[in-house]
Amino acid sequence: MKLTTAQLDRAAGVLVATAAGDALGAGYEFGPALPATTAVTMKGGGPFGFAPAEWTDDTSMAIVIGNAMLDAFDEGRLAASRGTYSSIVTGWRAWASESKDVGAQTSSVLRRAGRAIDHGFSPAEAAMSAAYDHHEATGRSAGNGSLMRTAPIALAFLDSSDELWEAAGKVSALTHFEADAVEACQLWTAAIRHAVLTGVADVRVGLPNLAAGRGELWLSRIEAAEAAEPRDFKNNGWVVEAFQGAWSAIFHAVTTAGAARPDSLRMALENAVRGGHDTDTVAAIAGGLIGAAAGYSAIPFEWRRKLHGWGTDGERGLLAIGLELVAGGRNPGEWPRIAVADNNGYAGTETVVQHPDDAGVWIGGAAQLPYLGQTVPVEAGLPAALGEVSAVVSLCRVGAQEAAHIEAENHLSFWLIDNASPAENAHLEFVLRDAAAAVAAFRAEGRAVYLHCVAAHSRTPAVAALYGALLGGTAMKSLDRVAAVLPNANPNTAFVQALRCHDAAEIDKSAKTGETNKSQEKVSMKQSAKPMVRWEEDELILVCQFLQEVGWQRLSLSNKGVTELSNVLRTMRSVGADSKVRSPSSVILKAWDLYSFHPDYVGAAHQGTKMDQAVLHIFLFDPAKGAKKAAAIRAAHAAG
Repeated sequence: MKLTTAQLDRAAGVLVATAAGDALGAGYEFGPALPATTAVTMKGGGPFGFAPAEWTDDTSMAIVIGNAMLDAFDEGRLAASRGTYSSIVTGWRAWASESKDVGAQTSSVLRRAGRAIDHGFSPAEAAMSAAYDHHEATGRSAGNGSLMRTAPIALAFLDSSDELWEAAGKVSALTHFEADAVEACQLWTAAIRHAVLTGVADVRVGLPNLAAGRGELWLSRIEAAEAAEPRDFKNNGWVVEAFQGAWSAIFHAVTTAGAARPDSLRMALENAVRGGHDTDTVAAIAGGLIGAAAGYSAIPFEWRRKLHGWGTDGERGLLAIGLELVAGGRNPGEWPRIAVADNNGYAGTETVVQHPDDAGVWIGGAAQLPYLGQTVPVEAGLPAALGEVSAVVSLCRVGAQEAAHIEAENHLSFWLIDNASPAENAHLEFVLRDAAAAVAAFRAEGRAVYLHCVAAHSRTPAVAALYGALLGGTAMKSLDRVAAVLPNANPNTAFVQALRCHDAAEIDKSAKTGETNKSQEKVSMKQSAKPMVRWEEDELILVCQFLQEVGWQRLSLSNKGVTELSNVLRTMRSVGADSKVRSPSSVILKAWDLYSFHPDYVGAAHQGTKMDQAVLHIFLFDPAKGAKKAAAIRAAHAAG
């Protein structure tokens, strides 16, 4: 199946978000429900003493499933076969022999299966028989241990919903015989597949596949989850309440945010943990589905940075397994399973300069990666200071060995496509901000940082500009400074628009709090006790004309034209220079309200009016008419 960039992003998010939820919940396992205001972190600890950001059995067992299915693809076997199921059981037994945390039911079944395997049974037959025997002996076998690990099955069968349904049930039955466990896995796995393909989290998509009566039962359970909170499902060691707790966390997060996106992903996983009790498992289950809907690019860097555990090489390994499952097998010659990326043919890969606002940040191309953190051959024309770099922020695909002297937890990569189409970067503004925040986090630790893409033309200057804005001022002004030192810096139009949106949001934020930052001067934007003075059409025409004259660029207080226009508008209003009416800051905000109706605008809606829209249309579709109107207004003003 040929996937779009957005679908690949979502596929990559499945296992990484599973592990992130797992590691987030590990330190709170078996604890009580937490207040909604409690901060949730990857603190580690818990009853099994996990390290901070270490995943648990939930993710480890999923990794075994993913690798077994990749082995089947690589060997030309069916992923849904007795041989693959036997490989899964063999992998689980190897993991359980050294794991600090194996669920009670899974442990019992694997011990029983081991005895049968010793007597000549295949691992798959032995496990299924042991699962049935456990059910018969205890009267129940619907723990949450099969649901927590089911996510990779959705990726292996992305092109076949029927095969997915069967495989999810069979893999569940290897340890969990009861119908509730099997059906929960089938429903959740089908929902993950649907989310990867569409970007929508919907656990109802598999209901028609259930037997008569069972669909109605599960629908009532889903509706109950949507009417409650994760904390209401205290018995979440039972697969049904684990399912309900995870879905409740996702449903409310997505409903609040309006879509599956970075803020809803964070909200869903934190709320799953705040639900208490089997926190790592519920959050891991939730992670698989919200990761499939929101994507890898929605997962914050601080959750990915130190993620680790049994079975694979941190988030890089999880990313590789996910993408290779949807590709139908491993390919050592293609990313992400490469040692070094092939950047031949790109001009500018050797570029390297210091950030104009921070000498501890180097920005450039990918060719410098092998030299970072070691003695640099200055005879080759490279700055010796590159040897002091101890952290890397990569904005392009890189190989596993390209920055070999940088510790893995200090090398962060971001899913950022150098393409102006909105379809290519689902969460563009978030990713740019997150990458800039990563640079700031490394600098706060005292690390010298290398920020790069392939040739430092588009992605690197965009993130460098946002980092500069974090230090003070606006992103667009920072971009000017970056472009002055970085050869061929030319961010694509979507990146530039994202920088403008960042600056507009900062102005909006300042307006709401009554403060502006130093670069915008300290001007109070709070409303006075008097009613707001309505903008008249003549005033809007002058503002729109000015916007057109500056090429529809974001305005700032450093632009003398803004102050001049403010003075004209104040005179027209007969207000003094100390009045907040038509202040330079209010002119900037109104200009951005006008521009929010421009066809090139990308970003959140502003507080524009129908009159704003009408005036903008004059300048877009009949600029001569707009100029004539503006000239007449100014002439009338000059005449008194």
